[in-house]
Amino acid sequence: MKIYKQPLNPNDTTHVKNCFKALTVQVQKGIPCLWYIDDMQASSRLFNVVPTGDDLDEDQTNKYVGTFQLNEGCLVFHVFEI
Repeated sequence: MKIYKQPLNPNDTTHVKNCFKALTVQVQKGIPCLWYIDDMQASSRLFNVVPTGDDLDEDQTNKYVGTFQLNEGCLVFHVFEI
């Protein structure tokens, strides 16, 4: 197993191959990223980025991964595994 990162797009769904476990979400050099444990035996996973104030499906609330901020905190996004 190894640790990798995947850039995330705000307001979009990101497909991550071989994702064993999501570790954290942070902004690196202005780009939001998901760090995860990669395992060739693991299945692919989808992650949804939702801005504060947008609608959220109830079934996503128990799969919260993390929160990140852009534009000096003016924009706040939350990441959920689908």
